[in-house]
Amino acid sequence: MGKLMKYEWKKQRTSRMIVMVALAVCVLTFLGGVMVEKDALMGVSAMLLLVGSFFVVFYMGIESILILNRDLKTKQSWMTPKSVWEILGAKFVVAIVQMFFVFALYVIAGLLCFVGMLQYVGELGNVFAIIRDSFIRVSGEGQLIAQIIWNLLCIFVGWTEVVMVGYLAVIVSRTILRDSKYAGGISIVAFFVITFIIEKIYNLISNVLPNVEVAGNSFFGVGYLVYYIIICVAVFLLSGWMADKKLSV
Repeated sequence: MGKLMKYEWKKQRTSRMIVMVALAVCVLTFLGGVMVEKDALMGVSAMLLLVGSFFVVFYMGIESILILNRDLKTKQSWMTPKSVWEILGAKFVVAIVQMFFVFALYVIAGLLCFVGMLQYVGELGNVFAIIRDSFIRVSGEGQLIAQIIWNLLCIFVGWTEVVMVGYLAVIVSRTILRDSKYAGGISIVAFFVITFIIEKIYNLISNVLPNVEVAGNSFFGVGYLVYYIIICVAVFLLSGWMADKKLSV
């Protein structure tokens, strides 16, 4: 499976390179604005970093779905002695790792801009002390940090479920209209239908799911995480079964 993951990782290499170049330009522009004391230059760079962090992570997930659609159409990934389960598993894992990788790049770029600005004005030590004292005062026994980690985990699981539903929608469309030019449109319809059903079921059973809050006032309860983890597993199993039995590739 390791070779399959390496193969899938290479498919979005161009997108990763574009992201890294764009980040480098934004960081250098921001630091240049700091050095010449141009607030407008700093503001534009910071805004591009913020907006880009959401758009690019979203795009990387969508691109992995488009790659699956292309592979099913051309049967590229299936021209190996590996099982369908290994191929889909590699695609799912790499799609998730890619999103984490890009998000981490944006976090590092943001920290570089923040540290560079503070170092330039000579207040780095004082600001870090203020941040540390604020965390201790506001979060008590690390509760705020726990909330942030928990909410990010739930968002990650929710977005993983969206990507996996996208994979399932593509497989469904290729099952119904294998070589048709309308398969792409069918996959979009299938995606929204499947998503609607999943959300409808969640709304119906949310009252009976464990709604224990983690780390105080978090946005998501335990029931949310449990439900979407189950959905992710179910969607993966259904995708693998359909690809193995119905596509016959």
